[in-house]
Amino acid sequence: MRFAPGTLGGSAERSYAVPAGKAIFVPVYTWIFGAAVYDFEPTVPSVPFVFCDLPALGATNTETAEDLEVYLDGVALKHLRRYRVHSPGPFRIVYPENSLLREPAGNYFPEVTDGYLLLLASLAKGPHEIRIHVRAPDTICGLIEFDVLHHITVTRTSHDLDEAGARGED
Repeated sequence: MRFAPGTLGGSAERSYAVPAGKAIFVPVYTWIFGAAVYDFEPTVPSVPFVFCDLPALGATNTETAEDLEVYLDGVALKHLRRYRVHSPGPFRIVYPENSLLREPAGNYFPEVTDGYLLLLASLAKGPHEIRIHVRAPDTICGLIEFDVLHHITVTRTSHDLDEAGARGED
């Protein structure tokens, strides 16, 4: 399986290769709330954690999506709202040293997620395009609107490449 890169809410355009036979996991519109992502202590020292319904917060923000569109090679995917998932309960995030968010290494709890994710079956060899558009006007952060464009080239399988290399082919 190949994980298509998502964003932290901004638009993006990406190009990458995927070996033939690999499914592609695509985040469409997702939320995470909790201690590790600047909602309360320790990442926001002045905001103590007070028990709140984090799953409801995730759900409320996920439900604000008015426009939720995904196109695969120009064809609109239907029934996207059927692909909503949420964490079954709170979970822990472990940040290593020098984490992406530059927070101290350690365990951060609780965290919850909610959103729309797709698992696409393997695509035919050759070029493909996944285009995502999301518009959510009433989130806790205000309007969120973004477009993500994935240019994907499905290549031969890694087994095919190994055999071709053994024969001295490209």
